[in-house]
Amino acid sequence: MSHSLLEMSDRQVKDPIFSEHFGNSSEMEESYLSKIWFTESKPSYITASFNMFKLAVFSIFGLMMRRGLEIVNLLFIGSLGDSTFISGYGIAFTTIGITTISLGVGMAGGVETLSSQAFGHKKNYLANCYYTRAQVILTLLFIPQAIVMYFITPILIALGQPEKSSEHAGTYISITLPGVWCYAQTELLRRYLRTQGAFHIMANTQMVNLLLHPLWLYFFIYVCDLSFKGVACATLVTYAMNFALPTVYITLRKSAVKEDSWHFISKDSFKGIMEYLRYGIPSMIMVCLEYWAFEFIMIMSGLVGEYELAACSILFNMGSLINSIAIGFGLASNTFIGNNLGANIPETAKMYLNISFLFSLIFPFIIGIPMYIFRYKVGYIFTDDENVVSLVGYAFPVMILLNFGDYIQGILQGAIKGMGYQSKVAYICLICYVCVSLPLSYYFTFELNYNLRGLWGGVTVASTIIGIWYIYLVYSADLEYLAKEISEKIQKKHEDMKHERISDDKLGESLDSNLD
Repeated sequence: MSHSLLEMSDRQVKDPIFSEHFGNSSEMEESYLSKIWFTESKPSYITASFNMFKLAVFSIFGLMMRRGLEIVNLLFIGSLGDSTFISGYGIAFTTIGITTISLGVGMAGGVETLSSQAFGHKKNYLANCYYTRAQVILTLLFIPQAIVMYFITPILIALGQPEKSSEHAGTYISITLPGVWCYAQTELLRRYLRTQGAFHIMANTQMVNLLLHPLWLYFFIYVCDLSFKGVACATLVTYAMNFALPTVYITLRKSAVKEDSWHFISKDSFKGIMEYLRYGIPSMIMVCLEYWAFEFIMIMSGLVGEYELAACSILFNMGSLINSIAIGFGLASNTFIGNNLGANIPETAKMYLNISFLFSLIFPFIIGIPMYIFRYKVGYIFTDDENVVSLVGYAFPVMILLNFGDYIQGILQGAIKGMGYQSKVAYICLICYVCVSLPLSYYFTFELNYNLRGLWGGVTVASTIIGIWYIYLVYSADLEYLAKEISEKIQKKHEDMKHERISDDKLGESLDSNLD
């Protein structure tokens, strides 16, 4: 019987919080990120702010490239000269977001809690088990969704969407379905690598794929003469490459990640499913409700008119790109807070919480000013249709107000996940997005005739309420007690896995001796 992989996790590995390297392997590559982590247990606020800012840049860069892919798609679709292609793409993007992407990305949130804390406690193999466990769960979650999505066109028409746009959306979705699975797995991998500080891997591979994406679009649209179908084919290829490239790279060069943190699915991946779901399901609820609230805006805009749907598609993609900054700092916050709580250093976790909150207040002002100044110019980036451009500029002021609540929510959500408090915010998200956002958006739009401003107004109110609740929750937490509880839980889980593997080894040796 071979020795357990778990034994390898007992090796002394330097934690990224206290070291310049991701591990003590002599082959561990010294990335840019490895140089910015602090070497003292409690840095100054200036040092910690600088560290967090630099760490967030990797995530923001990756997120903007991901959003950039969607914008490049819109640019090519706009050049085809058919507004139904733009609206069809918007419906497809919305439909995929409501189902497969939001559910998959939400469920991946369990890794942000469990793996970040495990890495902080230097239990790298345990952190990897959480990742492979999530891979299995996401795949099982995807199968029934894919069956429904393949026959989505008649469903969209029955829901009142324009017939031509629905047909284009159905075509796009059916072609990209395999790529959507890759998208969900890519997001899971991104979160797992982030919890150990390996942001650079995803950023580098995504940069390569983003540069290649226009070439794929040109090839499929013009060389293969596939028109709108070519956009779907190019997206499928890029989504697949976004997952394949980092996976192959890490497999061939394991020194790129922390020692003992990269193993493929094993029997340990199928254990502790319920433990993962305790964090994964609330995370999924948080993400899905927020995603659905914004996607509901897209659906209702289709009921208002074709121009409104096209304008809303542009607003949605621009908003997603701008919100990447908030999400990026939220991801950095999750890494630092989760690692420090797992390492039982609550003072430093508190410091990063304060910095996160400060950033969430500053950035909406910095971003809001240029957004307001150029609100009537942005639309021309995507289309020459004056009606669509005018609607985009008309709705932008409400979108600026949305950023204030959205930035608090986006950045502090990282702290929430690092603390493992997803279950404490899921029901608030349910109340605000279902009972506040949806009714208000409908009332503002169809009763008060505020058009796109009304659609975005409802979700703005809901996002503000949730942001206030996040502030209360993170600052009312006892971080010292929480850090101790997390450390003890991880250690117990590690010991349980170790004893179980030792028992398996002894059983195997006994069977081998009996056979002899």
